[in-house]
Amino acid sequence: MRAVRSTVPRSCPPVFLAAALLLRLDDDVYVAYSVICTHLACEVLWERDTNELFCPCHNGVFDPADGEPVAGPPERPLPRIRLEHRGTAIVAVGEDLAPQPLLVQGVDQVQRPAPRPLQPGGE
Repeated sequence: MRAVRSTVPRSCPPVFLAAALLLRLDDDVYVAYSVICTHLACEVLWERDTNELFCPCHNGVFDPADGEPVAGPPERPLPRIRLEHRGTAIVAVGEDLAPQPLLVQGVDQVQRPAPRPLQPGGE
């Protein structure tokens, strides 16, 4: 095996990459979620035929509209990936535990639903 020299300067902060799914729910509605199941960290897959997010390890199913579990052992929603509309691009800018879709209005406007308040004793 040959070693590859990095071209990233040492002064750069570490970058952590995580796998995510970007879904287009409607013409102007996009959502993205972590692909790590909240049950036992298996990979969540998009099932086009059934229109659901599916974890094959223990038959967990998540709603693509909000990431909430709808079947199987998972009890917590999938972490949502925050999205921003920049010009013609959709950019992932962080991770959030309160799933909210990105509603894109026109080319230069971004509209987000109001944040969901935390429930007492909830996450």
